[in-house]
Amino acid sequence: MFLDRIKANAGLVGRLGGRTRNGSWRGIRSQAVKAVSAFAFLAAAILPAAFGEGLERVGPVANNPGGNGYPAWYQDKSGVTLDFCSPTSQQELADGWCVLLAPDLPNGVPETFPNNFFDEHFYFLANATGTTTNGSPAKLVLALEGAFGGGPPAPNDQIVFARIRVVVRNLPKTGNYTVYHPYGTDTIPGVAGDRLFVTEDVGIECFACSTTGRFGPFLLASSSPGGPELPAVTGPTGRQYIAAPDRLGPITGSPKGQNYFRIVDPDGLDLLDVPVGGDGTKKITDFTLNGRLFTGAIPGRVSVDRAMYSSDPSRVDIFATVIPTLQARVPGTAKAPEATPQLQYYFGSCASDAANVLSAPPGQSAAGMRADGHHVWGQSAAPSGNPAQICVEDRSSSTFYGAAVKDGVTVTKAEYNPDLGQLSISASSTDRNATLEYNGTPLPNGNGTIVNVSAPPDTIQVDSNGRGSGAARLTTTPFSNAISVNDVLTAQSLNAVVAAGNSVSISVPNAAGNVVSIVTPPDPTKGKADVNAATNAIIYTALAGASGTDTFTYNIASTSGSVTSNTAGVNITINGPTAPPPPPPPPPPPGTVETITITAAQFRTDQNRWIVSGTDTLLANQTLMVRNATKGVDIGNAPVDATGAWALDIRGVSGSLIPAAGNQIVAIRKGAGPNGADISSPLFSGLTIRR
Repeated sequence: MFLDRIKANAGLVGRLGGRTRNGSWRGIRSQAVKAVSAFAFLAAAILPAAFGEGLERVGPVANNPGGNGYPAWYQDKSGVTLDFCSPTSQQELADGWCVLLAPDLPNGVPETFPNNFFDEHFYFLANATGTTTNGSPAKLVLALEGAFGGGPPAPNDQIVFARIRVVVRNLPKTGNYTVYHPYGTDTIPGVAGDRLFVTEDVGIECFACSTTGRFGPFLLASSSPGGPELPAVTGPTGRQYIAAPDRLGPITGSPKGQNYFRIVDPDGLDLLDVPVGGDGTKKITDFTLNGRLFTGAIPGRVSVDRAMYSSDPSRVDIFATVIPTLQARVPGTAKAPEATPQLQYYFGSCASDAANVLSAPPGQSAAGMRADGHHVWGQSAAPSGNPAQICVEDRSSSTFYGAAVKDGVTVTKAEYNPDLGQLSISASSTDRNATLEYNGTPLPNGNGTIVNVSAPPDTIQVDSNGRGSGAARLTTTPFSNAISVNDVLTAQSLNAVVAAGNSVSISVPNAAGNVVSIVTPPDPTKGKADVNAATNAIIYTALAGASGTDTFTYNIASTSGSVTSNTAGVNITINGPTAPPPPPPPPPPPGTVETITITAAQFRTDQNRWIVSGTDTLLANQTLMVRNATKGVDIGNAPVDATGAWALDIRGVSGSLIPAAGNQIVAIRKGAGPNGADISSPLFSGLTIRR
């Protein structure tokens, strides 16, 4: 029995189908796995419910054993919860229960981060493989994967993404292909060339981001496509899994009712070479499944909103918010009811172990809290003074939350008198001995008057040395000399061109009768800006030898100072000495054949960004033009470096430069062939479009 799996490196190289740091190809990979014990499967007594797309929650990072920096688990909307599958025994590694195999961990188990740690791990993996009617391979990969943004394991570089990938080789036709899979139906337009390669990765930006999108719930084993869930299986360490690593069979749980893999070609014909089913279509219904179940208590959704101490009498109030929490379930069982967190608290800081997992303060007794819906509150006298920290426990999951204890500050007056330029503040603290201040100015007994305030803020915040703070919206008294609409001044953005070593006078609109001031000066290595007091024009002087662009800002104020404009920018273009053009590249030696290759192409929809790279066998510092051959649109130029490598990376594109899935990319060197013909790379069909 073979474990067939796709393990794509999470860095750009792997996601684009390149080589890893050790030179081996990652992507489609099959490896022999030792035979595992047979399991007797019993059909579940319940039919799978139709759960929504996406995942429910992501687990805490601190509770992940080993301190590897990944979330401990992910939970789907049915309650099935899968943990970060890191092998804990040599047998679990050898048999591929966590997808990893013995060669992936040369030092064996346990994994230790980051030195003896593989660069890919899976919370969930489902593969469906087969051949097309012309005998070529086809594969569907559905995975929730943990990897590293830069390639090798490194602290603070952990990422998790939900992947949907389709790979088909040797396409028989050009046109629109339609792919049906458990999480949706995708039409890939304008596919041409020898393969279809489409990847959708969601969640790389943050751990919780992987719960969004259409990936989910987790697919489970069944005796028939879409049938009842099969029970979990037990592995060599006693842990439970959604399936054995050598199991190949039907699945259930698709939110679309599509518990299969199907491809339809541009003529509407089924592409997969499998028998026709009862519905008249050809589809693959047997999948491999990997995922280790988390069966512990799921921590409640708890927010410790405030821990406030008071001195009259000495006491501490704790305010928290709780939300009912879906608990973990195992396949073949009904969705567990939601559990509402049950809170209690301790005086003092939570204890913490090496993995930053919190626990109750040693030697402390818990105090109860009262609940009303989502709101939870507790109060008791401080045993000795006012603690700097309290520790709140959710008894339903033995999860702990620390919070700082602060005094409560209330701002009862925040008033501004514009005629006097005076700000009046009154505030109080629950600590009778607290010292209050506003913006560094002490408020004796909570009261203070700040003068010479030309323009007040909208909100006044008062801080206490008891770590608390309070805020209030400002009120004002009538201004006897209110500014009229006609008194508003506007500074406009300005542009000018100047030769190096010369000056230019820049007229300023709305400056007559007012005062022009430079707010942010220009770059001192390029030039300087002054204001002509007689004309109010800005004089910019470029330094000798300067070139390129320079910027600075200015504003306009009335002579009385009562009205000041916005701050506007001035953009300067400096014409420096003209550099001679670079010499043309030398012609290639007689008989030289130039070969252009594209090795990777990606378009990121979140940044409207193209990333394309490749090689050229002529190392002559020439420039290539990258084109979307499907749409006939030039994307941009890519210079070839001294090693023969080239790359294009542009952001913020729009309109026709935005591709569609399946578009083909080509790199061209204009007029470089015999008799001035263009030289181009082969069409590249592996364009990846990623959110």
